[in-house]
Amino acid sequence: MLLVDEDPDVLAITREFLEHEDDALDVTAVESAAAAVDRAAADPVDVVVTDLSMPEMSGVELARAVHDEVSDIPCVLYTAHDRDTVEAEFDTTLSGHVRKRTGSDQYTELASLVRDLAE
Repeated sequence: MLLVDEDPDVLAITREFLEHEDDALDVTAVESAAAAVDRAAADPVDVVVTDLSMPEMSGVELARAVHDEVSDIPCVLYTAHDRDTVEAEFDTTLSGHVRKRTGSDQYTELASLVRDLAE
């Protein structure tokens, strides 16, 4: 799976929790949307998990760019934004979303969604 977030601390924590949650998850983390698109085009991954708000482009724009390169990669929003904001941004290039929050339940939910989409 490819994890995209401009915050290196969020990337490190999320990667650690996901790999702890499921030993079978191989998480590659990148800090920019451009790097994610390049990575997905060069070496397709099972699932892309991205933040919604990033400096270069939104997670929705990133999902569209990934789909332009490789149309069958599921893309998931992993964001702190509330449900209304996510639903307003949601489009057909997205396969799901998980809300960032306190506690570790979010990582269980995210790992489960990634496993389901990768199958």
